[in-house]
Amino acid sequence: MKSSLLTASILSAAMVVVPAAADAKSRLLDREPTPQVHQVHKQGKRHIHGRQGVLPPRAIYRGLYRKGFRGVHNVNFRKGRYFARAYGRRGLVRVTVDPFNGRVLRRKLIQPYQYRGFRQRPYSSGFTLQYNFN
Repeated sequence: MKSSLLTASILSAAMVVVPAAADAKSRLLDREPTPQVHQVHKQGKRHIHGRQGVLPPRAIYRGLYRKGFRGVHNVNFRKGRYFARAYGRRGLVRVTVDPFNGRVLRRKLIQPYQYRGFRQRPYSSGFTLQYNFN
């Protein structure tokens, strides 16, 4: 008698547990998968622009403008670096930029400005008159 009661209680408990486990498994399978981190194609400001971790050309334009260069043009990625032409304080320069952090590595003057600052004309003797009337 005791064994039949024990067997009946075990069987009833098993019937309750098995549908609950099956129900939990079906709920897990019905759910949408969550997006994984490796599916993201950009990380912060550094887009994967054909090369891992290299800044895009637009970031190079913006960085050079913020550093004081104007008229930035011809931004090209060659030999593992960005090369650009821009107008600096002294004239047209070729700027070499690090592609990972945007730091200016080198600037070479291509064409200096012809007239910079005060320029005395050759026909001027340097003598001036100034009249003040009160």
